Amino acid sequence: LFMGGDPQPVLVALAERRSEARARLDAAEASLRELQLDRLHEDEWTEIVKQRDQARQDALHLAALRLAELRAQQQWLDKELETVRDVIASGQLAAAAQLALPEALPWPRTDVADDPRLSACMELVTGLREMVSACNSAWARAREISTEVAVQRQRWRERLVALREENAREMHAAELVYERDMEVHSRRVRAEKLLTEIEAVVEQEKEAADSLDEETTKLKKIQRHFGERDPTARAMEEAVKEQQSAHESLCRRRDALVSSIEGLSTQEGASLPDLRERAQRLVDRFWFNEAVSEQERERFEMELLLHQAKLLMRKRERSSYSFESDGMPPTLIDAIPTGKADVQGARLRGVHGAASFKVLKVRKFGEYKRVSREIAAASVFALGSHPGIVEVECAFLEDGCVYVQSPFYAGGNMRQWSAGKDEGSKLAAAQRIAEAVRFLHSNDLIHRDLKPENIVFDSAAADAAPALCDFDLSRSANLSSHTTTRIGTPLYVPPSASEQLRPTPKSDIFSLGVTLFDALLCGAGGLPKTGTGVLDLERMRGGSSGPCDLTLAYPGGGEDLAALLRQMLSPEQQDRPTAAEVADRLSAQLNQRTCLLCHCPYPRDEGLACPVAGAAHFTCDGCMAAHVAQADSLGGDAFDRIVCCDKRYTGCTGSFSWQEVMGHVDALSAETLRKHLRDAVAVQQREAIEAEFKQREAEREARSEVEREALKARRHIEEDIMALKCPRCGQCFGAFEGCAALTCSRATCKAGFCAFCLEDCGRDAHQHVPVCSLNPSRSHYIDVADWKRIVDGERGRKLEEYWRGLAVEVQEKLATDGCVRQILRELRLGRLCATTTSRFA
Repeated sequence: LFMGGDPQPVLVALAERRSEARARLDAAEASLRELQLDRLHEDEWTEIVKQRDQARQDALHLAALRLAELRAQQQWLDKELETVRDVIASGQLAAAAQLALPEALPWPRTDVADDPRLSACMELVTGLREMVSACNSAWARAREISTEVAVQRQRWRERLVALREENAREMHAAELVYERDMEVHSRRVRAEKLLTEIEAVVEQEKEAADSLDEETTKLKKIQRHFGERDPTARAMEEAVKEQQSAHESLCRRRDALVSSIEGLSTQEGASLPDLRERAQRLVDRFWFNEAVSEQERERFEMELLLHQAKLLMRKRERSSYSFESDGMPPTLIDAIPTGKADVQGARLRGVHGAASFKVLKVRKFGEYKRVSREIAAASVFALGSHPGIVEVECAFLEDGCVYVQSPFYAGGNMRQWSAGKDEGSKLAAAQRIAEAVRFLHSNDLIHRDLKPENIVFDSAAADAAPALCDFDLSRSANLSSHTTTRIGTPLYVPPSASEQLRPTPKSDIFSLGVTLFDALLCGAGGLPKTGTGVLDLERMRGGSSGPCDLTLAYPGGGEDLAALLRQMLSPEQQDRPTAAEVADRLSAQLNQRTCLLCHCPYPRDEGLACPVAGAAHFTCDGCMAAHVAQADSLGGDAFDRIVCCDKRYTGCTGSFSWQEVMGHVDALSAETLRKHLRDAVAVQQREAIEAEFKQREAEREARSEVEREALKARRHIEEDIMALKCPRCGQCFGAFEGCAALTCSRATCKAGFCAFCLEDCGRDAHQHVPVCSLNPSRSHYIDVADWKRIVDGERGRKLEEYWRGLAVEVQEKLATDGCVRQILRELRLGRLCATTTSRFA
């Protein structure tokens, strides 16, 4: 800063940045002091901690720059003080410079006028007196100027001394600030290392605790069967004691590390409360829940659930919606049960059109399981998007409740939609519903409440797409526990009491069978019931009002459909088909398949089925076009196959020929696939070249040192001595045509060079060629034979000089090389081979 230029703008900018960093640091520390870290999730204060650490890092860096600035200024002040010297005092100047002449001179007694020499001497003395008077006046002025300069320099010296003392005080204060910031930074770095060590010790302690519990359980069993005095029991007891001692040692080590963290977090200078909190949560991740109230803990757990599912909207609230019934679709009003406050229809403010209508489910914080089930099944982040599953769009918290938002389906539920629809439309809807159930079961989820009211349609059209909703009773199929209460709608659950208490995927099949029976046959009449209001399964499975009526409603396929419903309504679980079997049989009724990627049904000729035996996946033309647009769709050693779409999901080994695929994709996708093929072939060729190069390099590395040197020498002879090329870019030139002033043909080079000595002459070699030492004719043109003789002579000279500089072993190796021997014969240097051979002989 002080070597040149104006440093003031830089210093002002650094000062502003220091103030800004300190302000950010103070704001972050104040925010942390106001928060109750032990009652909040880490996500709520981790960002503030990051901001604080970044601000402290910036402040530390700027403090170091400020200290360097003050030290540089101090050096400049010291150097300036050394240049200031005291001016000679005015009295000393006067004593050194005062001149005087005597008043009278010892003149001779003769008259001055009588002697011309005395007259001249008198004139000289008079002039001398005048000169002395002028000098005394000049010295008097010099004394005045010297006094003024001395005063000015004394004042500047005093100013410099004051500035140096002030700068020293500022430098001392800056050193204290820098040392304090550095000490806090060092504490945080040490704490981070301790936190890493705590995490490792906690993992070791948990493993030791688990092992100790297992060994203790085994010891108790042995003592119970063989007695405490059994030798095996005693040996195991000693081993358990050793493990207990090791576990206690790990606990003490863990507690000591936590104490060290607490000490670092509370030292003077700056408090780091997050360190202590992080250490405690490494030891016991959820201990802070015990310090809050029941309601706060429930809110925290609900907020954590929504945050992990990426559904939490922190700025959303009830005022963001309008709940007035004016302008709402009738299907939305009818779909909301009267008096049921936990389901509400609303319009999202700021959104126009049909997308503004939403369905809100209101749950208490204590209904954690219901919300988690809803999210696990319907969240697109949990299972992936499926058109047959009503997704959860978002959720927000307000007044002790969680509001879960889902889209509104304009077609209403299945009972509303099916009114007036023909049998073909109902059968197509049944197939898509079965596909949605298949998707749930493939992800190990059971709906447990399938019924027409829990199936909604995106429009009132005959080809509307259905979707499953209300997953608050769903559960994982892998859970072995069972409930003590019956769950589901009574008319749609299996009749077996054990199955009602412990539902399985086959329970959903029964509910789906009742739902499809209700939608396909009953209509507004309702399901057949006994006198006690229980579902009449006998009539449904084979009576006059049963599936036999399907032969009239669905001519040509009613018998197969009746048999399917009969199996689905079987009282025994093992007799019911799976969801995949139901979906496949309904697809066969409609002569269509469901796409693996978009989950939509298509006619069988509008897609490709996987050719692998036993594979059931099918890809529609649109998804196949999107698939072939990806570079990884190419397969086969020669890229002559298109891999199955399911390869990236389940590793399917199926593939299609190009002819099969080209008949099902559009021209743009086909061209994209051809481009991928060209790129893949280019990459394959490049990899083959690289592999060959690596193989050659490996072979070269495997050779001996002499062989490598000989190969290097041969390459130099062939490429550098024998090859005639441009001295600038190295491009070889073709046949010589008579003119010795050559120009490189490469567009980016265009260098001019001499055909004799190959010297780079810039852009034009015509001036150099006549004066070249190798040009005997001193002309630009020369006969080709003469030129070749001259160039061969120059080559021979260079080769002979290079040959004599090689090691004897390398010369002997080159003498046996056919290419090198041929070059030596052409240049009439065969004597080199003969000399080398005779010397070794």
